[in-house]
Amino acid sequence: MKTTMSTIVLFLTIPSVLLTVLTIKPKGVFKTTENQAKVNESIGNDSLEVLLIGTFHFSNFDPANNKDVAKTKVIDVLLPQYQNELEVISERLKAFKPDKFFVEQLLKNQGRLDSIYENFKNPYSKAVRNETIQLAFRTAKKLGHPSVYAYDIIDGIQFPYKEVLESMEKAGQKNLLERNKNYYTSIEAKSKSKEAAEATLTSKLLDMNKKEKVEARLDWYLNLMNRAGTLDDQTGSFLVSEWFRRNIYMYSLIQKQIEPGDKRIVVLAGASHITLFKQFIEQNPKWTLVELEDVLKP
Repeated sequence: MKTTMSTIVLFLTIPSVLLTVLTIKPKGVFKTTENQAKVNESIGNDSLEVLLIGTFHFSNFDPANNKDVAKTKVIDVLLPQYQNELEVISERLKAFKPDKFFVEQLLKNQGRLDSIYENFKNPYSKAVRNETIQLAFRTAKKLGHPSVYAYDIIDGIQFPYKEVLESMEKAGQKNLLERNKNYYTSIEAKSKSKEAAEATLTSKLLDMNKKEKVEARLDWYLNLMNRAGTLDDQTGSFLVSEWFRRNIYMYSLIQKQIEPGDKRIVVLAGASHITLFKQFIEQNPKWTLVELEDVLKP
């Protein structure tokens, strides 16, 4: 690990496939809005520590909210034991002393996010099941932060998962279909196991951020989805390129909101995003990744 002085939380890595993404011309994605954060001209001049927190989406406790491919069983973070644990996690994040919290919310909704943040009052146990509120709000308010920062962007981004499976079928790629099925069957089964039911929230978060889990998610994109279809069918690689495109846009929006004096940041994101964020940050000589395990240890 590098020994620079700043801290920020992000999730990324930059494989060569990214070169494909950079050739795609965005269609109307970067329109200026009134609530868009101002770009700081001195971005990148200072060292920064980044803490990436890959998480499951708390709202997926209700299966109707789950838009992910994997239909996992999710704990109810409003229960007393998880509320108590969120307080402990929050205190440890507070001790990290981040200057900003970045959350997976749409940048175009920053104004609404600011209003919700400003007017939010305890108790968190009566609030919605959402990691932005339950974790980012909880900690940022303790630190006296004026806001949390949105960085998500989905306009024009596609994720043709169903079409990729159809391409595999047409190409007779039974091995890829079986690998994909086994991958998600394993994830879903583990989420419904006795071990998962008894696991603490902290252990769940640490597990999702383990190196092998991060690498497994990247492997799914590059060595499974990217191989889908015949030689004249690029549906699989298109899905992968769209995933890279969204994540490089997100990373850009984080970069643009760093200001002089920021020494540490926390980036809260769905676990799949940290897979690329880690790689992106590793390419920045002035940004240093901080391990979640080091921050959450007693």
